[in-house]
Amino acid sequence: MKDLPNVDDWKFNSRLWPIFMISLVALRVMKSVAEVFWKVP
Repeated sequence: MKDLPNVDDWKFNSRLWPIFMISLVALRVMKSVAEVFWKVP
């Protein structure tokens, strides 16, 4: 593990990926909730 730029890249990606996945799931949940609320008066 002497490739320092590579390690920095990996750390950045591993920090960013969970945030991306959480936001994706949150958007899906919000969409489902919005659909339910708009269909139910």
